[in-house]
Amino acid sequence: MSGPLALLVDALACYRLTRLVTRDEITRPLRAHVSSSGPEKLAALLGCAWCASWWVACAVVVCRRLEPKTWSPVAEALALSAFVGLVAENLD
Repeated sequence: MSGPLALLVDALACYRLTRLVTRDEITRPLRAHVSSSGPEKLAALLGCAWCASWWVACAVVVCRRLEPKTWSPVAEALALSAFVGLVAENLD
C-alpha cells in the first residue's frame, strides 16, 4: 500500500492510537497513575490529544518506513477501528 490510501490509513491509525493513549477507558488506570505519581510533562502528554498525536504520528511514520509489511495490517485494523468508532459515536 502506498500513496494517498496509505496516508489515509495511517491518519486513521494515528487517530485511533492517539485516542487510545489520551481518552480510552482501557488506558485510564495508566493515565491516573502517571497523573498522580509520574513526571508532570508525561501526565500532560497523556491527557492532551494534540500533544500525544505528534509522537504517535512520528511512530506511525517510522513504522510505515521501516516495517511496511508488518505495519500495513496493523494500520488497517486500527483504521477500521477508528472508522467504526466514529460511525458509532455519530449514531448515538
